[in-house]
Amino acid sequence: MITAMRIRVLIFAMASAGGLLAGEISIVMPDGQAVRAERAEGKPLSATLKDGTRLIGVDMSWYAPVAEAKAKPGELADDDRKAIQEICTVPSFYDRCEILLLQGDADRAVGLMQLVRDRDFHAGKGEVIWRAELWYFEFQNGGWAKVSQQNKVLDRQRFATREKYLDYVRPIRFVPKLGGIKASENDTRIELLADDVKQFVRPVEK
Repeated sequence: MITAMRIRVLIFAMASAGGLLAGEISIVMPDGQAVRAERAEGKPLSATLKDGTRLIGVDMSWYAPVAEAKAKPGELADDDRKAIQEICTVPSFYDRCEILLLQGDADRAVGLMQLVRDRDFHAGKGEVIWRAELWYFEFQNGGWAKVSQQNKVLDRQRFATREKYLDYVRPIRFVPKLGGIKASENDTRIELLADDVKQFVRPVEK
């Protein structure tokens, strides 16, 4: 006979095996709609609205603790953004490497990146490979450079057709406010305001 205690232990074990974190997070939209966030080990916070929109948290902070600088770095200037963009356009396996969001200062910057390969390759025709990642950039020795081996993969997919690729990425909205939320034993309520909605980041559809 399975006791109530054993059932509770079994449920906890199944949740742990699936990588789920303790505590429930609810996200409240400006119109009052509330949805439960999905959390799993190694994946960003996400939630799906009634209309199918997928909210994905993106943590735009630096990948490691940073020592306090003696002088406050300047703002990320247009020339800095242009230099970082040039780094991202270096030829690679992907046909497009696009910056969806870039935040930081004159010393460090974090980029939310979209990488797309839709050119035919050996595996077949018409397929699309899509990735969303965080890249980190530093100003070193008079120029900007990408920090090697520190990119974080948010999502990666391979689609048999372009239509399936578009069906997948169109509902996505990357949400900086939902990034970097720490695990908690307690339930958490996050309210998104109208200004937060304006900062939603959409993948580039091409």
